[in-house]
Amino acid sequence: MASVIRFENCEIDLSRFEVRRSGSKVPLEKQPFNLLVLLINRNGDVVSREDIVTELWGPDVFVETDRSINNAIRKIRLALKDDPEHPRFVETVAGRGYRFIAPLSASVAAPGTSVKDTGKNIAVLAVQGTRPTSGQYSRRRALIAAAALFAAAVVGLWVRSWVRSRPVTHSIGSIAVLPLKNLSADPGQEYFVDGMTDELTTELAHVGALKVISATSAMQYTGAKKSLPQIAHELNVEAVLEGSVLRDGQRVRITAQLIEAATDRHLWADSFEGDLKDALNLQRQVAQAIVEKVQARLSPDNRLQLMNRQEVDPVAHDFYLRGLYHYNKGIEKDFRDAIAYFQQAIAREPGYASAYAGIGNAYSQLSTYYVPPNDAMPKAKAAALKALAIDDNLAEAHAALGFVKVTYDWDWEGAAKEAQRALEQNPNLAAAHDVLALYLTARGRHDQAIASIQRAHQLDPYSIPIVADHIFLTFLARRYSESIEVGRRAVEDEPSAAMFHAYLALPYAMQGRFSEAIAEGEIGHRLDNSPLLESFLAGVYAVAGRKLDAERLVSDLKQKHESRYSCSYEIANTYVALGQADTAFGWFDTAYNERSDCMFALKVDPRLERIRTDARYQDLLRRVGL
Repeated sequence: MASVIRFENCEIDLSRFEVRRSGSKVPLEKQPFNLLVLLINRNGDVVSREDIVTELWGPDVFVETDRSINNAIRKIRLALKDDPEHPRFVETVAGRGYRFIAPLSASVAAPGTSVKDTGKNIAVLAVQGTRPTSGQYSRRRALIAAAALFAAAVVGLWVRSWVRSRPVTHSIGSIAVLPLKNLSADPGQEYFVDGMTDELTTELAHVGALKVISATSAMQYTGAKKSLPQIAHELNVEAVLEGSVLRDGQRVRITAQLIEAATDRHLWADSFEGDLKDALNLQRQVAQAIVEKVQARLSPDNRLQLMNRQEVDPVAHDFYLRGLYHYNKGIEKDFRDAIAYFQQAIAREPGYASAYAGIGNAYSQLSTYYVPPNDAMPKAKAAALKALAIDDNLAEAHAALGFVKVTYDWDWEGAAKEAQRALEQNPNLAAAHDVLALYLTARGRHDQAIASIQRAHQLDPYSIPIVADHIFLTFLARRYSESIEVGRRAVEDEPSAAMFHAYLALPYAMQGRFSEAIAEGEIGHRLDNSPLLESFLAGVYAVAGRKLDAERLVSDLKQKHESRYSCSYEIANTYVALGQADTAFGWFDTAYNERSDCMFALKVDPRLERIRTDARYQDLLRRVGL
């Protein structure tokens, strides 16, 4: 066989055991290298899996050959930048094997030549016909030692993942990435492991052919004692990915296994190891391997997204993961801590688009619950716009900007455009479906809105903001029984979520079930005595006829309003229920000036029936563009 084989921009140097692409060396392990040589040796012919096993391992060697072949093919394709959907070099022939299809510019060995001992042949190619020198003996011993180490690694992998990979008999349509386990002895690394779970989920979520459960919902199963089939049933997915992360100094190893929920079968397992600076690339490799295994079809955009993610400074990435960790905790202090970490990531890596998107989302959450919108939302918008200036394909940034447009700018069509753009990039982004649902509700297109919020709920079933929106949007659509059903399931699953109780009180009140409405409103207020929850309870008291209780609470809210954010829109609603229209419109003007996020509901809120014919209400609708 020629010592150098060339095809397109690639070279295989047998004497150096090297692969070069466009003149640069590309790392490729021994067994994938041997398989590539075998396929080139049979150029144009299909090489069956049985032939590969015989040539590379021999017929009697006991290793996980299916898994090893899959891994080797995947690594060859990564090294050559070969797209499995549109191959230029290595073609999969379904049910038969693999074929090398590129024209070669160097001669190859005659058919039938074994490459089982390619490493040994490489060692002697350059010195045929000469007596080996001591240096050449050293190189030979080094090659033999390397082969021995590689064999040990294969055996080690087999011991850690002893279940043989089995073929998937049908494509997998839905998946959840369960919280990866922290194998380091340092509990302080939890943020890193949780962040890797989140980012791996995001990588997979870009695949439109897959339904991928949001990381925030999957993280609810941290430390759960439930079986994998039970978890999959609760999340309504066909497969789950579980695994671990070991961070040791500047090295990272990700171990992952894919399990079919219905049968509890292990479909695939592998380990990925590299330098800390390569952590994002390791996640990408895991995602690509899973996509191939579950037979998900990728659009051209999906393929580009998986192959061309932003490279990030490892220190900046570490700050970003710390920010994600705090953001996902979902309380005021953690949102502020998340912003601080995202800012540190940007200070280290000024072009870090995802960190800017994280800042935008954190400020939006602060605005919803803790901070006046005029203070927080301009910062959220600026961060989202900066993220998009860096990477216009970042779905999370489009969703963040869409949320600002629908709840603060009242740029209704702009919000819809941003939500749609986000979903083009990431069809599994629950936040984008949520933004679209808010827009559709504001426009009175309730059937479409409910379909969108249901999709968001399916993708992120344990997200408190999204589940709360599901209760609220069905209420605004006047589907009171449906709203109650969603709310009751929510409080059963998460009884400590104050917003679920507060929103569940609303449809109860509209159905005249006042004792149940008051009970839920009071539970919500006990769990969270914030002005927002107090304002909901005041409104329920007013609708139920408990005028003195309602007036007591709104009086308290007005006193707090100067020093602590409270939702002016809900205070106005309470005065509507109390029959005090003039006072109500004064608070609606305050809500307008403060850009209250609830103003998106102004046109459809059933609590406003008694003022719909008032000219001031019609003027308010005009001012907000509804």
